Amino acid sequence: MHPWTKVVLAVVFVASAAVPLTATEGPRLGETIDVSIVNVDAVVTDRQGNPVRGLTKDDFQILENGKPQAITNFSEFEGRTSTPNGEVAAHTQPRTIVVFIEHFRAPEFRRDPFFAGVRDFLHRAVRPGDSVKIVSFARTMETRLNFTDNLASIDKTLDEIASESGPGVDPITFEDHLLGEAFTSSINASRSGALRQRGGWRDENGNFHPSLRDEIRYQTTGPVNAEQTFRFMRMRDKVMAITSLMNSIAGSDTKKVFVMAVRRFSPSGIEANIGLDNLTPSYGWASSNRRDAIIDYVSKTANANGITVYPLLPEGLGTEGFGIDALFDNEVLNSQLPYLDEVARQTGGRLAWGQDIEKDLPKAAADLDAYYSLGYRASTRNIDRARSIIVKPKNPDYKIRSRREYVEKSDQTRMRERVLAALVDQAPASSINITAEVGKSRYVSKGRYSIPVTVHIPVAALMTDGGRGQFSVYIGWSGVGGELGQVTKQSQKFKLSTDMPETFTYTFDVLADESTNRLSIGVFDEVSKDYGLRRIELSSSGKVAGLR
Repeated sequence: MHPWTKVVLAVVFVASAAVPLTATEGPRLGETIDVSIVNVDAVVTDRQGNPVRGLTKDDFQILENGKPQAITNFSEFEGRTSTPNGEVAAHTQPRTIVVFIEHFRAPEFRRDPFFAGVRDFLHRAVRPGDSVKIVSFARTMETRLNFTDNLASIDKTLDEIASESGPGVDPITFEDHLLGEAFTSSINASRSGALRQRGGWRDENGNFHPSLRDEIRYQTTGPVNAEQTFRFMRMRDKVMAITSLMNSIAGSDTKKVFVMAVRRFSPSGIEANIGLDNLTPSYGWASSNRRDAIIDYVSKTANANGITVYPLLPEGLGTEGFGIDALFDNEVLNSQLPYLDEVARQTGGRLAWGQDIEKDLPKAAADLDAYYSLGYRASTRNIDRARSIIVKPKNPDYKIRSRREYVEKSDQTRMRERVLAALVDQAPASSINITAEVGKSRYVSKGRYSIPVTVHIPVAALMTDGGRGQFSVYIGWSGVGGELGQVTKQSQKFKLSTDMPETFTYTFDVLADESTNRLSIGVFDEVSKDYGLRRIELSSSGKVAGLR
C-alpha cells in the first residue's frame, strides 16, 4: 500500500459564482432505531448426515446473544424433485457462487483431486439463472470468469487455472521468497541502526557497543518480527481481496456461496512458532491485540453479507509418511486447518482439504438443495456491532449448520464497502446518477502525480428534512498490484434556497504514483439513504484512460 497516496478535498456549489463551503464530518441529521428481519439459512441433518425435510418453524429455536427470538419468517427450500415430466426445481432460490483460488503449484496427485472436486461441485450446484464467478489470486486478484451459468465456460476456466497449478518451479513463490528475504534484511538493518541509538557504551576508539539486554532483545525478536510482518502483509492483501469480493455481492438477493481455496491461512508467524496454544484459535470481537483478528474479519464479513463459506486447502499432505518433509507438512497443515475450520463453522459451511476435496466438496451441493430459511425481527441502531446467533433443533437427534453471527452495519461501513467493491468489480447498482470527470494530471515529484477529479451531484436526487440536508462523498483508490487504499470520507451540509443550483460540484485532488490505476467515488444522501457510485480507470502513467 502506498503510504503517500492521499486525497485532498474541497467542495463548491456550481452557480453563477462559485461559493466555497467547508467540508465537515458532521453528525447525522438524526439517529433512528429501525426494526429489520435477520435471516438465517440452516442445513439440518440426522445422525447419519442425511438431510431432514418437512420441518416447521416450531421445530427450531433461535437465540440472539443467548436470548430466545420469535421466528417470524420461515421457508423450506427443497431443491430438485422428480415429476412425471422430469426433474424440476421446487421452491428454489437463485444462487451466487464465487470461487476464489489462490495460486499454488502441486504434483498431479494433489492438483487433480482439487480441480475435480470443484468442477463436480459446480456441475451439481449450478442451474440456469445462477451466477458463478471465478477469480485467481497471486499477490493480486484476477477475475478469470465473470458471472455466468455456462458450465462449458466454467470448465474451460478451471482447466486454464489447473494448467498453471501443475508441478515445476513456481516463479511467483520463488519471487515471494526473495522479496521476503529482502524485506527482512531491510527491517533488520533498520532495527540494528535504531538499536545503536538506544543504549550501550563506546570503547576508547569510539566504537559503539549495545547493551547486553538490548542485544539479546534484538537477536531474539528482531528477525522473527520482520518475517512475521512480511507474512502479515501478504495475508492482509489476501484477506482484503476475499472480503472485497464478499462485499461486492452483498446486495444480491440470492443464496450466496463463497468457495475459498487458499495455500496459507493463518496469523503471521504461526508456522514459525508451532505450539499447542496456536492450534486452538479464539474468536469473538476483533481486536488489534489478537493476532487472529485478521482471520476473524473474514468470518464477520461473510456473516454480515449472508454468505456461506466453504474453505479448501488444496495441497494437503505430501507423499512421504516420515522424515523432515512429513513433519513440516503436518506442522503447516495443522497451522492452517483450525482457522479454516472455524471460518466454515462460523458461516455454516464445511471444510475440505487435500485429496478429500474430490469427494467432500461435491457433497456440499446438497446444502444448496435442502435447507431452511428462518427469520426474526431485530432492532438496529445504525452502528457497527456483532451479535451471536444460535439455531437449535428441538429434536436432539438432529444437527444444524448455520451462520453463528449477525453483524449490523452502519451507513458509513456500508458505503465504504460499496466503494471498495466498485474498485474490485463492477460498481453495485445505485439510484443517484452522479457523474465524474478528471483533469490533466500534474507531475509533483519523485514519480508522484496530482490528479484533479470533479464529481457532479444532481440536487434533485437529494432529500431534505425541514429544508436541510447532508450528503457524504467517499473516495477510494487501488494500485496495479491489487492493493486497496483507505477510503476517505467528507460530509457536506446544505440548506434549500431560492437560488439553489441544479448541481453540487465536489472537487478533489489525488496525490498518487504511476501504479495507482483506479479510483472509486461514492455519494451518500444522509436523509434518504440513497447513494451513487462511479469508478474511474487510470493508466499506468497517471493519465486518465476512461470512466466506467
